Amino acid sequence: MKLGYWGVAAVLAWLCLVLVCETKPLNHLNWLKISSHRKKRQVSYPTPATTSATITPYPPTESAQQASTTYNPWLNWTTGASTVTPWYNRTTSPYTSYATTTTGNAFLNSSSSPNPDCSQNLTGTYGSFSSPGAGSSYSPNLDCLYTIPSPPAGSQIDITFQLFHLEEHSSCGYDFVSFSYNSQKICGQKSTPVSYSYNTFGGDFAIHFVTDRSIVRRGFVLEYSFEENSCYHVLTDTEGQIQVPGNGIANYSPNLDCMFTIRPPAGGPWVVNITLDEFDIQRYYSYSSNYFSTSCSNDYMQILYDGYSSSRMCGTRTSPISYKYNIFESDLNITFHSDSSTERSGFNITYTYSNNPCVTDLDQNSGTIRTPVVEGGLTYPADTLCIYYLDLGDSLKTVTFSVRLFDVSCGDYFSINGQRFCGSRLTQTSFPLIGRINITFVSNSIGAGRGVDVDYHVTNYTCDQVYRTTSGSIDSYSVSRLALTHDVDCDYVVRPPYYPFVITMFFSPFYMPHNYMNSSVTCSGSYVEINDTQYCGTVYGQYNITSVGPELSVRYHHSATAVAGTREVYHIYYSTRPVSCNVTLTDTVGYINSYTGYGSAPVYSRSYNDSAHCIFTIKGDNAEGQTIVFRLNQFQLEDRDNSTSLCKDYVDMNGEERLCGYQYGNRSFSFDGTFVVTFTSDNSQTNMGFNIHYNIVPDGCLVSIFSTEGTLRSPVTSNGLYHNNLDCRYTLSSPYSMAKITVTVNRFDLEPPSYSSTNCYNDYVYYTDGSYSSGRYCGFVAAGTTFIWYTSARQFDLVFHSNNEVSRPGFDVSYTIEEDRCDQVLSATSGTIRSPVNSTGLYRSNLNCTYIIRPPTQGPYRFNLTFSQFDVQRTYYNSSSYSLSTSCYYDYVETRFSGLNSTSRLCGRMSSARTYFYNTFGGDFAIHFVTDRSIVRRGFVLEYSFEENSCYHVATDTEGQIQVPGNGIANYSPNLDCLFTIRPPAGPMGC
Repeated sequence: MKLGYWGVAAVLAWLCLVLVCETKPLNHLNWLKISSHRKKRQVSYPTPATTSATITPYPPTESAQQASTTYNPWLNWTTGASTVTPWYNRTTSPYTSYATTTTGNAFLNSSSSPNPDCSQNLTGTYGSFSSPGAGSSYSPNLDCLYTIPSPPAGSQIDITFQLFHLEEHSSCGYDFVSFSYNSQKICGQKSTPVSYSYNTFGGDFAIHFVTDRSIVRRGFVLEYSFEENSCYHVLTDTEGQIQVPGNGIANYSPNLDCMFTIRPPAGGPWVVNITLDEFDIQRYYSYSSNYFSTSCSNDYMQILYDGYSSSRMCGTRTSPISYKYNIFESDLNITFHSDSSTERSGFNITYTYSNNPCVTDLDQNSGTIRTPVVEGGLTYPADTLCIYYLDLGDSLKTVTFSVRLFDVSCGDYFSINGQRFCGSRLTQTSFPLIGRINITFVSNSIGAGRGVDVDYHVTNYTCDQVYRTTSGSIDSYSVSRLALTHDVDCDYVVRPPYYPFVITMFFSPFYMPHNYMNSSVTCSGSYVEINDTQYCGTVYGQYNITSVGPELSVRYHHSATAVAGTREVYHIYYSTRPVSCNVTLTDTVGYINSYTGYGSAPVYSRSYNDSAHCIFTIKGDNAEGQTIVFRLNQFQLEDRDNSTSLCKDYVDMNGEERLCGYQYGNRSFSFDGTFVVTFTSDNSQTNMGFNIHYNIVPDGCLVSIFSTEGTLRSPVTSNGLYHNNLDCRYTLSSPYSMAKITVTVNRFDLEPPSYSSTNCYNDYVYYTDGSYSSGRYCGFVAAGTTFIWYTSARQFDLVFHSNNEVSRPGFDVSYTIEEDRCDQVLSATSGTIRSPVNSTGLYRSNLNCTYIIRPPTQGPYRFNLTFSQFDVQRTYYNSSSYSLSTSCYYDYVETRFSGLNSTSRLCGRMSSARTYFYNTFGGDFAIHFVTDRSIVRRGFVLEYSFEENSCYHVATDTEGQIQVPGNGIANYSPNLDCLFTIRPPAGPMGC
């Protein structure tokens, strides 16, 4: 159908009437917008005039009530003939909602600051206000904040929207109103007045009104008032009772928001114990399935303290339950909320509070921190808060922890000045700290770990550091984390394992703002100084410096005059190399290389120079009994077959041995503080050269021991700490074909693992017998700790390794070697037999053990065998789901006794204890345990007992009667083995 000109005009006129005409004057056409459900768009329009909000005293006066009849927002802004219901006669809207009771003025999804032109600070405990332009249209891009002064704690604020018409959106993402006591946003249109109630427990109450840049509506008119909340109570007694409802008889009321504040006096921390004696709170809308739950959306109780919120609790409990809470200087609040639907009988709570006994002021210099353990047990108690205060004063200190025990479940934590740790190790042991700090230990309701036992030591903070590697990084990381308010100097020393050396330094990044060179070529504030040259401001690039001495000094100076809030960042990567092949080596371990002079790099595909003359001087201390060990990793010089009587190219070992041609293996020499290695080549043929590793070993580091008991100690320097770069080996010999080695710790203090690992990569000790090696041991091990190993080797080693960094006091351990005999003869009437296990808790390979139970007479006897644990390899693969079996080809247990060569073999797993009965008629009772060389398991624990067999009889009469059971009435008993022996006298019997 086609429309003519007048037809189109008629359609446009009709649209105008539908979209615009709401009994408004035509000059209101300037707020016309066109909206689409698919895409929101805007039509340009003049900005409407903004009407200031009018605050009406509340309640209104009589004249105000009469005047209000001329204005009815629900009748298209004209009075008409309708009767207006005064505010004080209106009933609560069925859409009333009650929010959760939180405090603060936070609003969601509002990143802009409130617009001061429309924001207001209201006064009084009642009143009303409206949005800008209410009754006409609000403006776009509003951000209004209406703040009502903090009402008295325990007040209820009632809010009623007499008019509410904002832009509609499913999640109120465009225009909305929100409250500081609730995260809910409100938008759209309310056809009737709607009311909201909130219970306030401190802080201002604020209302936030936000609009976007497009569609506008009529706005809102709001009335508010405060009244006392009769369901708010402050409890200061050390014990008491909380009951809802208060009369203890009827069900609680709907639409409650109660708070019970338990307020101990100042001077905490405190332990608060709460017991739910009776508990019956609605969980569902119906009365069915009202079991206790922490998933509650209707009615619920909740506990709040120190920023912590417990789970909501609802449902019904049939028995009391107790909770324990540790609080500092705060209140503990118990809140209760009920909605407008089903009510139940409520709750009855008993509470007590007392001082926390686990609060300690620590010594300023050193001491011990031990977490409590349950009485008579090994683990720490549940629901525990311990606080250890350490006052460090106003200067920066370093607090270092030595760990004897750290075993904290990760549902709990050990906190050092807010930094939390859990697990099986303290991953950081040194902390730069200042002022009064607190160290806390918190456990939950389980208490599963052994706790914390550490020593701490306080020293003045220093950032000094020695760099002993041939390359590395010097950076500001450790210092930049600190809030430095005074001058600090960090002295760094680069000391590679040789000298003289050339060092190449790369600056990236290097940034010290507002610190520049002055006229005297020095920096005005913070700087880094290298060889008397200061660097500040912004520095990039590469610098080469030659050091004739054994070290290069670098100093970082932080000036207290640095601009506050600016960050000083520097990262200097360095790399060193010897100046020539005439070099002095200063480490106790290192390399001599024919190509670079120093380094572990292989010399394959390279060759040394003609006419070389290199002198490598190895220097160390002159302690007695030292040995220097050379390992020839590669050694290929001229004269491959070593056939010439005079070496043309050679390495001279301090005048004691000359090496040339192709060489292998190790060379050892005594060391008195200096050892010179000289490399000489002629001007003709060359070869690939050599790479030689050397190690200066102190006295007592390479030891062979033949006694079956003794003491092993790490070699230490004059300062009581072990040497760096050690590889010590203590070789023990055993006179037994099967030996049990027991090592008991007297002292054990090595460098702990790095922060990022639980493995011992730095300094460590381990045991090996050639076919088996234990795990590595490092860090701190408590005195009295015992390690046990079993071996069939005649020689075995305890190996000690240290790197070139941290040195500690080392170890002192006692050892015993004894014969490992798993065969036993047992004569007691009862006892326990356990399969032999090693330190891992698993039995050993290649066992063939016989346990003989020998009664005092020939018997007969009845034996009872109960396996309380049984876990023996059954199949060729390892599995924790073995079942018990009598088809055993790998590991097994079997029994033997007189009259029975052997029972069926047993292997696999028993999920619970099992008992077996055997009756013997003389001789020993033997239990045989056999293992192969492969899979090992936990083994068995066997309780045995024996007693005389009452069902054994010898009959010598010429005639008689045998009856089972003996009384001839009842049924015979289970598990019987009876023997009736008819024994005629000696000699032939007549027929």
